[in-house]
Amino acid sequence: MANYIIYKHPEGISLNGEEYLLDEKTKEVMIFETVNNAIDHINSCLDEEDEKISTEDELEEFYGLYLRMEN
Repeated sequence: MANYIIYKHPEGISLNGEEYLLDEKTKEVMIFETVNNAIDHINSCLDEEDEKISTEDELEEFYGLYLRMEN
């Protein structure tokens, strides 16, 4: 089964490597079972006035975040 992680490039520059979404308590990389679970998590962290997302493309376009499938 595939798992997904959320990451971004610092300053939006891919040469800078990747920063991963970490669990606040354990400081471990958060792992999601599906793309929808990852998107739901991001939406749950947004303020009411922020635009909710529904696709992986919107995740990148609106927030500069990416998903990577991990096995």
